[in-house]
Amino acid sequence: MKKKRKNTITLLALLLVLSLLFCSCAKTQAPAQETVPEPAAEAAETEPVQEAQQPEEPAEEAPQETALPPENEVQEPAAAEEPAPPDPAPVQAPPATDVPAPETPPETPEPPQSASVTFSISCETALASEELDPAIRDVLPADGWILGTVSVEIEEGESVFDVLQRVCREYGIALEHSKSPIYDSAYIEGIGHLYEFDCGNLSGWEYSVNGWYPNYGCSKAYLNDGDVVCWKYTCDLGKDIGAF
Repeated sequence: MKKKRKNTITLLALLLVLSLLFCSCAKTQAPAQETVPEPAAEAAETEPVQEAQQPEEPAEEAPQETALPPENEVQEPAAAEEPAPPDPAPVQAPPATDVPAPETPPETPEPPQSASVTFSISCETALASEELDPAIRDVLPADGWILGTVSVEIEEGESVFDVLQRVCREYGIALEHSKSPIYDSAYIEGIGHLYEFDCGNLSGWEYSVNGWYPNYGCSKAYLNDGDVVCWKYTCDLGKDIGAF
């Protein structure tokens, strides 16, 4: 009985030793049995995977042009806000005094515009009269014009008599006149050595303005620019010169 038990233990010990040896052999042979893949094959297998996994690079976008301001428009930097100045101290106004207002300068009058009239003196009817004294005829102009047609400048408010006096003075023509109480005007007695009544009781000097013979004295006839004045000697109280 003891012998049988001894054999069993021996068998178990042997089995334990065999199992330990088998395990150690298995451990030592395991690395030798593993197959190492070839580098080329492994690289061939891994490259498609890497190419598949590599993300596509995005296409390069064209640089956007930045809108520049026009040359004339230059953006100035914003001015820094300055602090508001403190309120000034109230200033007391000086007491009001009566100051005279400045006088308005007088307006300068505009120079008067120049005006002129046409003036002439005729004695044609006297030369045609048989009653004219030959001595007077000799001093009269042969063509019958003591003063031909001339242009005379006048001033505002001048009368026919005023212009007659100035013209005779300038051209050296003799003039005789008097004051007529009936007409309250100057009365022309003689011009150029030809007097009233030299050609009869109805003879004398008359004047016309623009072809019209006024029925008032020459110092009452005021002239305007452009008037035509003519003095004529009449031998028939104006009928021979167209006054009636």
